[in-house]
Amino acid sequence: QKEGTPRHSSRPAEMRAFLLALCLSLGQAFRAALRPAGLRPLGLAGRGVDLQVPSDPDVEVASRGFLDEVWEWQGRRIRYLRQAASGSERRGSLILIHGFGASADYYRDNIPAFAADGWEVFAVDLLGFGGSEKPVGDLVYSIELWSQQVKDFAKEIVADRSYALAGNSVGSLVAATTAASNPDVRGLLLYNIAAGMNNKFTMTDDLTPWTLKLFAIPLFSTLDALLGNDGFSKWFFERTKTEENVAQTLKSVYVNDERVDKELVQSILRPADDPNALEVFVRILTGYPGTTPDKLVPDLNCPIKFIWGDDDPFTPLDGPYGSYFREMAEDESVPLMTISVVNGGHCPHDDNPDATNEIAVEWLRELEESQ
Repeated sequence: QKEGTPRHSSRPAEMRAFLLALCLSLGQAFRAALRPAGLRPLGLAGRGVDLQVPSDPDVEVASRGFLDEVWEWQGRRIRYLRQAASGSERRGSLILIHGFGASADYYRDNIPAFAADGWEVFAVDLLGFGGSEKPVGDLVYSIELWSQQVKDFAKEIVADRSYALAGNSVGSLVAATTAASNPDVRGLLLYNIAAGMNNKFTMTDDLTPWTLKLFAIPLFSTLDALLGNDGFSKWFFERTKTEENVAQTLKSVYVNDERVDKELVQSILRPADDPNALEVFVRILTGYPGTTPDKLVPDLNCPIKFIWGDDDPFTPLDGPYGSYFREMAEDESVPLMTISVVNGGHCPHDDNPDATNEIAVEWLRELEESQ
């Protein structure tokens, strides 16, 4: 495990997590379409980061050799990336699920590593995100909706009956929810699991301290009111859709600034131009947050590997959920669950792909050999 003190460790973990959630909800809510799950607001990004985005002549992830494909689900277009196993031994199928506001492109440097070790890899854009369709109408976005999407995707697209799931942030919660109702899931690889589809889980969950819950109710009532104002939300959303703002926001939660390149920034800006993007994110931010992972994970029967970035300001390792899962994973009486800590932020798989890939590939190899 990574030793040392995270740069955010000077404040009490619970208060830090809540203050960041507060800023996210009131300020960053409208920027959600421009960045991955739970990123810090631009106003808190003042750490002297260089806002220059490294030049990249080819910003298309598909140019890396992935198959960029479309699947129709319930009459709606779903985009996904695919790469066949290229190792000497085929180990099985692996489905990757991105976090809030992100896309399959966030697995740009993980897909090749998994494929090279014998896994057929699929990275899916959840409905409403990335290159997938962004329907509105009477559709209710939820963790359960995305979980059903993943289950149907596996049934219709994946050749193997059983498969492994990996997710980051909200994608981890989708993966855990899927495994809870699907015995075909062989194992879970979870990067910095989120506690909800949005931060409204703090009002009703068991792990958030009650002193902070006193702030949560008026906070999210205010958030819902602001998001319900079409004029204000549209104005705020449009004025933040710049390359500089996106890069600054990403660098505030990535440890390695060099990972915030043109490819990453454009993967966020392109989906934000969809005419339904704002409405989709408003619905997600004001919807039911879903069942928290502490209610799901302990009852799962498949092997689980947590990989946690040690410098995550939104699900900190020493916060309520990080501490809960770390203690559980380090308990020798829970043999199916382990945890590894790497230097990284909220998206450690993209922030530090070398370290996370080494850990993940080894765990997936052990998973395949044990079954």
